[in-house]
Amino acid sequence: MENSTFNGTFNVGIPAEKCLSMFSDPMPLSKCIWGLESIERDGSDFSCHVRFDVSDAGVSYLSTISGKLKIHYTVEGNSLNLQGQGRVAGSKLAFTLNLLVIDKSGNTEISWKGSFDFGLLIRSMGKDKIEKVSRSNIEKTISCIKEKMNSGLKN
Repeated sequence: MENSTFNGTFNVGIPAEKCLSMFSDPMPLSKCIWGLESIERDGSDFSCHVRFDVSDAGVSYLSTISGKLKIHYTVEGNSLNLQGQGRVAGSKLAFTLNLLVIDKSGNTEISWKGSFDFGLLIRSMGKDKIEKVSRSNIEKTISCIKEKMNSGLKN
């Protein structure tokens, strides 16, 4: 099955060192992950229950899908790597997400790239609809991360 790839860059108004410090404990930022219902930490691994809003896909009989994911999280130097797998709506879901944190004169640029294998969800919902919903959820997540980082996680 063909993977879907998403990538982008965004900026936050804090130094890269502080940004990396905030990423070193992902629990406070986990509140930004759209669809995350619960998360439990076991060292650098996480177990998550998710419920994704897929209403943007325009499928009249389906507004949410849910499932469980296991995620391995590592921070090395100025990069972060998340590898996850699980089942959502009865279908296999696997992903890799890489983030690179770059200092830009006291501000920080975060470049990211994610590769997702949506398994049979692609067949049942269609690649275009899955990617549309994914982009919407990614934009909401990035917006929240930017807000939390720019405020120093105070809100």
